[in-house]
Amino acid sequence: MELTINEIIKDLRNDYKIDNVKATQEKFAEKLGIPQSTYETYEKDGTSVPIDTIVKIAKLCNVSTDYILGLSEIKTPLNTDINNLHLSNEAIKVLHEKKYNPVLFSELITHEKFIYFMLDLEIYINSYVDEGLQYYNTYMDAARFALTLGLKEKTEEEIEEHLREINAIHMAQEDYFATTFAKDIMPIAEDLKEKHKDSSSTSDPKRLKFTDYIKTFLYFIKKNKKGKDDYLTLKNAIVNVADMALEDNGIDKNISKATLESTNKALDNGLLNSPILEPNARKRRDNKNKRKREKIRKEKNK
Repeated sequence: MELTINEIIKDLRNDYKIDNVKATQEKFAEKLGIPQSTYETYEKDGTSVPIDTIVKIAKLCNVSTDYILGLSEIKTPLNTDINNLHLSNEAIKVLHEKKYNPVLFSELITHEKFIYFMLDLEIYINSYVDEGLQYYNTYMDAARFALTLGLKEKTEEEIEEHLREINAIHMAQEDYFATTFAKDIMPIAEDLKEKHKDSSSTSDPKRLKFTDYIKTFLYFIKKNKKGKDDYLTLKNAIVNVADMALEDNGIDKNISKATLESTNKALDNGLLNSPILEPNARKRRDNKNKRKREKIRKEKNK
């Protein structure tokens, strides 16, 4: 979700320190040389901010005007020659094309624990651990051979069991580093997930809950449906899901009860006359009611 100019200005003010204390609107306005009442409006969404004020804020907070205007995600562009970044042309192309989330990428490589991943990656690529693992596995192979010599009096099953234990202790470099890399990356991923939990671009628990409601509804229909025109099952499925939603959202029991009763009545009236039900089923019900009325009329005439 992109921030508005007003939100960016508010964030910059919150980050700005005066005597190591977050700047208030009053103090920030003083630094800008404008009335506090005027500045207050600039933090409200939809308010137009004069370009000269944007320039003042950019200079005061040491950021670019492009950042305040939302044209750049970089607060202060580095005056660094691109050659000094030591990136390949392919890497620069990937960064330029943004085929991934550039915000997450920036947060990943600037995370305090990212250096550990890079160090372990370098160790893996340079095979620094290879020799140690080879010594370890050779020792295990020697132990395996010695064990086979000492198990002559054992049964084949017992020998197989012991050998299986030795084989399990064998270690491959790929297995070792798969665990190591996971330990490096997962803490970073967890931190980023926590940081973005309220972002509109991440998964919404409410949306997941809605999927649960749909699954509950379909399961109820599949389990209880008795025929093509079974409106009672359809009604009960809707009421069942409504009850689940009311409970999940902590609605007062009395309100829930009244809501479900109203839903029941509405569905009784609506589904019986709904065009989605089989017309023949409606005809059968109409004929049944007609026969009842005819029977009552005849009994009255006797």
